[in-house]
Amino acid sequence: MSDTNNANQTNPSATSLAWLYSVLGVIVLFALLVAVNFIVKRALPAKIDLTEDKLYTLGDGTRELLEGLDTKVKLTFFASEDEDNIDPRYGFKEYKPTVNALLDTYRRTAKPGMIEVVRLNPEPDSKAAEQAIDSKIEPIPGRMGGEEDPVYFGLSVNCLDRTSAIPVLLPARERLLEYEISRAILEVTRSTAPKVGYMSPFEIAGTPPMRFPGAPPAMPQWNLHRTLERDFDPDPSEEGSNFVRLEMDLEKVPDDIDTLLLIHPAGISAKTEYAIDQFVMRGGNVVAFLDAFSVWAHETRPQPQQPGMPAAPGTPVSSDLPTLLPAWGVDFEDSLVVSDTSHRWLDIRTFRENTSFLRLTSEAIDDSDAATNGIRDVLVPMAGAFYLDEEQGVESKVLMHTSSEAELVEPMLANAGGRGSDGGETKEYPLAVRLTGKFSSAFPDGKPAADGGDEGDAADGGDDDEGETAGDPAHLAAANAESSIVLVADSDCLFNAFLQTVDSYRRAFTNHNLPFAQNVVELASGGATLAKIRSRGSVNRPFTKFKEMEKEAGEEIEKEMAKVDEEIENLREEQQGYAQELSEILTKAFSEQRGSAEIVVEMSPELQAKQKAAEAAEERLEAQIDESRKKRAKLGRELRQKIRGIENGIKLKNMLIVPLIVILIGIAHLVIRKRSLSAH
Repeated sequence: MSDTNNANQTNPSATSLAWLYSVLGVIVLFALLVAVNFIVKRALPAKIDLTEDKLYTLGDGTRELLEGLDTKVKLTFFASEDEDNIDPRYGFKEYKPTVNALLDTYRRTAKPGMIEVVRLNPEPDSKAAEQAIDSKIEPIPGRMGGEEDPVYFGLSVNCLDRTSAIPVLLPARERLLEYEISRAILEVTRSTAPKVGYMSPFEIAGTPPMRFPGAPPAMPQWNLHRTLERDFDPDPSEEGSNFVRLEMDLEKVPDDIDTLLLIHPAGISAKTEYAIDQFVMRGGNVVAFLDAFSVWAHETRPQPQQPGMPAAPGTPVSSDLPTLLPAWGVDFEDSLVVSDTSHRWLDIRTFRENTSFLRLTSEAIDDSDAATNGIRDVLVPMAGAFYLDEEQGVESKVLMHTSSEAELVEPMLANAGGRGSDGGETKEYPLAVRLTGKFSSAFPDGKPAADGGDEGDAADGGDDDEGETAGDPAHLAAANAESSIVLVADSDCLFNAFLQTVDSYRRAFTNHNLPFAQNVVELASGGATLAKIRSRGSVNRPFTKFKEMEKEAGEEIEKEMAKVDEEIENLREEQQGYAQELSEILTKAFSEQRGSAEIVVEMSPELQAKQKAAEAAEERLEAQIDESRKKRAKLGRELRQKIRGIENGIKLKNMLIVPLIVILIGIAHLVIRKRSLSAH
């Protein structure tokens, strides 16, 4: 009995001691977890990236760039923190963690000490604000103070005495964030840059205004020119660029040119084709944007200065490389344009959908190639098509193509928004291809005779020229090095109106024409570093199921409305018939009573019946309109219900799946422990 009493007396203290040990154990365990997490995070910064587009993994090009750094680079992130003054429409608050995470990834990936990340809050009248202005970070009007109290959200990259800046980090350009940071690092660390020469009949660099009567208007600089001029600037702090213009009638591509860019080479001469041919034989790379119908050439063709006078000849609307392409195993359709109902796009001139204005999505783009990896939205208006017949030793790869429902149509029909004839041949056409390998010369007999020579000239000096060419030691009949040639079946995709489409706020770019153009030029120049990382995924992932449902509901609405519109049109035609008949009756009545002193037109029973019929038709018309509105409202309610159902299902899964997994693990642990105790 006493033992029982003693046990009862000691139980409370033992219980208290046990609770104390339990609490201390939990505290110690929590401290250990925090310490281990801190140590592991510092010692093992690696992460597992399970996102579709590898959002938290740097591309191979960036890794190569960072691993090759031998001089310290400073990244200064200017981000205002006054949330009351930052307009929420900018999206800076939501975008800031993404930028910070990527900057930390740069610092961890580089060699120790090679990347320094500095974060500053440029408050008004502070040293950080002055530094932001000196670093060419763009001030953005604040919500509270406007231009007097701006906000900043940009990045400055500095190495030694060189500085490059991203004036504004736009959330809409999230896919290009890694590229922009890596490009800025490359700009301030590289000593030389590839040299790119471009040829085009268009003034893509822009023209200044001319002050004299009848002078042509000034042409704006193409954004492509501005971008490539900066991309190939070996030193941002000095004048000049390695992106230079070459004349259309050149006889030889300069030896210091690494890449040749052709933009709609309309009317190119055999002499210039020969110069390009020999450039390829020397191992040079070519990027050519051809066209079956250049919208830009058509829209900018010269107009007659006086009525009845002929206009000055303009740039031809089609372009080709008639001698070079067959030698490269390619044929280009330069008289017909592609029409593709699967990729039709809004014609920005008429604001109507045009099947020859194509919007190429991921289904039409090869994601495995470095030039098109991550490229998912390219606008291609009035393009031609390629036919491939591989030459020996040359490898071809299709980068972009139409759907299998595409067909070829006349440019004028396509320009008017029309489709091809029903029952025409439909197939998949290549729109952009890359050729690699050692090419054979398109001029096996050597340099062609001078353009424009007449028969007399040929008779007098043709033999001497021929003999001189045949024995020309500088002529290369076969390539002495491998080359890369990229051919695109459209050149308008480079013009400002198509290169970068924008939304209604802060110049947000919504298509990938510019990244694609940069990729192919960068790759052709041997600088694949940036091309590997130019396009990234977005943290903001669209709910594709919502879009599918909206599309289905929209199609259903369109079908219903089409029926209603047809009925309305029939009723209107019927009304017009009644009105025409009424007008004829009244006209006849007036003509019969023209000689009377007083004209009185009485409504005959027949006319009254027609009038009642017209009124009844009007009532039916209004009823149909009301019915269509009801149908639209009903479909909208069904759509919203479906969307809410999906949202609730996702929320329910998120709330239940993880707790359910924890419960199952606990039950499994309990069962295993019970079996272990039973065995003992």
